[in-house]
Amino acid sequence: MGIFVDAGYRTRLGTSFYDRRRELDTLDSAVHDYRLVIVYGPRNVGKSELVYYWSRRRAKQRVIVFQIDAMRARSVIEDLDKYLSAPEERVKKIILSRLREELKETTTSYLRLLDLVYTVYEVVQTVKEKVVLFLDEFHMLPGYRASMYRSRYEEALTDLEALAHRLAKYEEDYLRIVLTVSEGFVATGEALSRLHGYNAEFMPVEHMDGEHFSALYNEYKQVNECSTDYYLLHGIVGGAPGYLAELCRGEHAVKRFVERSKTVLENSLSAVRNILAAEPMRSIAGEYQDPRQLIRLAHEVMIEDAIKPMEQPFLYTIGQLLTTHNIVYPFLGKGYVRFKPQIPLYRVLLEIAVERNAPSILDVETNEVIRRTRRQ
Repeated sequence: MGIFVDAGYRTRLGTSFYDRRRELDTLDSAVHDYRLVIVYGPRNVGKSELVYYWSRRRAKQRVIVFQIDAMRARSVIEDLDKYLSAPEERVKKIILSRLREELKETTTSYLRLLDLVYTVYEVVQTVKEKVVLFLDEFHMLPGYRASMYRSRYEEALTDLEALAHRLAKYEEDYLRIVLTVSEGFVATGEALSRLHGYNAEFMPVEHMDGEHFSALYNEYKQVNECSTDYYLLHGIVGGAPGYLAELCRGEHAVKRFVERSKTVLENSLSAVRNILAAEPMRSIAGEYQDPRQLIRLAHEVMIEDAIKPMEQPFLYTIGQLLTTHNIVYPFLGKGYVRFKPQIPLYRVLLEIAVERNAPSILDVETNEVIRRTRRQ
């Protein structure tokens, strides 16, 4: 079909908008059919840019946007208008006024998903506007903070379930909501089951294909310069444009990224091992407490085309745990799940560790990883 590019549109990378025709069509249908659409996938793959582009080029309703990933708790009340864009200035002013009143009553910048949505719903109901509310990285709202009892992600998921329940009960169809999220907690089996039946749709976004990513890379390189060759960069992060700014800085940046990724993967595997060592998992974990065996299983999770939860419960459990640590992300099929690596680098690290029978990801040589990724 050739490369799709909108050269008249500028992304936050400073490039044209590439690819995503299929995802744009899917988002059209999802917003039409569901009141809550959750767009999820790997970090830096372009989920936010996809929805921003859709809101400006394809949306049939007016769109209110909150840039939640830019918010900071201390400045929410004073600078709330910086994070909000609305189709009409009067609608924006009403929303801002009501949110500021709520926040002042709490004495802190305690802003959560339900606060935002209820306020916007009251406004659009009053002005009789049918709108789409787009919340970018909703779990980063300053109201979600970890406690000794619950993680900030559990709090966000509880609010998401309450929101889905509430939206499904509204008689008036004034508001549709699109959320983006990179964190794995929203893509687990638990999250899917908790939102099932509440008029909510999960929409995965994968890496860009090689042809489109190469075209985007070449445009970015012309504008910003890039001393990292395409094949190495693509072998490390796949078709995820959000990594360009960091990895284009050259060899030292690439090596630092690989070293950090080794640490992230090692720490995640250690956390999984600790969970498997606790009751009630201990009885079925058995010899899988051996770090080498866990590395083999994690690699198997990433390369297996179809994991059937009923037939491979332990492998499925490891995939779910790695999802919450943002090492993999799931795609559901009929009776099976496929867990894909957030970035190809994780699969390469596990592959080399399995070949070397290494007890730790940290034992894998960085230079060997770079050589291997360039050949992917």
